[in-house]
Amino acid sequence: MQILFITSSRVGDAILTTGILKYLADRYQTAKFTIACGPVAKGLFDNVPGLEEVITMRKDSLLGHWRRLYFSTFSKRWDLVVDLRGSAIAWFLPTKKRLIYKKKNKKIHRIEDMQSIFKSNTSYPPHIWLGEGNKKFADNILGNRKGQPLIVIGPTANWGAKIWEAKNFSKLIQLLTKNFSSLESAVMAVVGGPGEESIAK
Repeated sequence: MQILFITSSRVGDAILTTGILKYLADRYQTAKFTIACGPVAKGLFDNVPGLEEVITMRKDSLLGHWRRLYFSTFSKRWDLVVDLRGSAIAWFLPTKKRLIYKKKNKKIHRIEDMQSIFKSNTSYPPHIWLGEGNKKFADNILGNRKGQPLIVIGPTANWGAKIWEAKNFSKLIQLLTKNFSSLESAVMAVVGGPGEESIAK
């Protein structure tokens, strides 16, 4: 079974779609997956079960990135095309079945809204597949915490309107550590995407 999974360009948005990908990987355990995403999100999918290829979509003028995706995928006979970008490309690719997500309800979380593609009331929480290299990298960065809890803060975004003020993150951490005894001794980790280091500081 061949599945084309078209997801977001940005890391955060792509992470929100990984729950749906996990559902598909669990349901179709012998399937071969081709995943289309942005360059910065590519690493999220390196360890997906059944991964055949990751196609990176570098945004181009005049929808050039969509044309490149079409020409790199139209010759394959797909069993399922899942388009979580809500583009038109899924309608032009040869496939037995297509699932296309279009934002329906702006008042609920994107994860809840996306479940509509399966006509289901089940939400699909994010899931990241970790390889040994990922685990070693994390161990090198975080060291031996000996069971200490970890709070991870992602304060960056691709544009200013999405960024929370630093004081809000500070208040959130204080609330977490004061109201949850298990987090009193937590180690803090600040993460962000490539090129966002200055924002995180």
